[in-house]
Amino acid sequence: IKNYISAVSPLNGYQYDGKNFKKRGHDNNYREVAKPLKGIRLLNISGTQDGLVPYEGGDSKRIPAKDGKLPFVAAEESIFIWAKAMGYTGDKLEKGERLNKKVEKFSYLNGDLIHYKVDGGHGAGGSIGDALLLEFLLGESVR
Repeated sequence: IKNYISAVSPLNGYQYDGKNFKKRGHDNNYREVAKPLKGIRLLNISGTQDGLVPYEGGDSKRIPAKDGKLPFVAAEESIFIWAKAMGYTGDKLEKGERLNKKVEKFSYLNGDLIHYKVDGGHGAGGSIGDALLLEFLLGESVR
């Protein structure tokens, strides 16, 4: 299952400028406004204690960027931004569905956009079992 699903990080500050999505140019600059594809499914898995990609957003402590360290959008805000871009019109979810002691699920657009908040560090995707990945892949509960 893990060969079919990529765990992606939250948007970084170059990919989303607070108003627009931007696509990377040939010179690694993000100048051109981009429109996200609609009708796709997106899975984000982020660790609350990630030392590389900060869950609450802000500058990475370790990933360099042109003006210092690479900034990130907070994980829960990032999935909400994606949801709005793909047609979601409701409010941002303030609380997710608690799946177990380590994992909370935030679901938008009937499960087409899912964010798993994992109590852990970088590589949080390893905390998501095959059943949850299969559930996302199939678009239905397998539990």
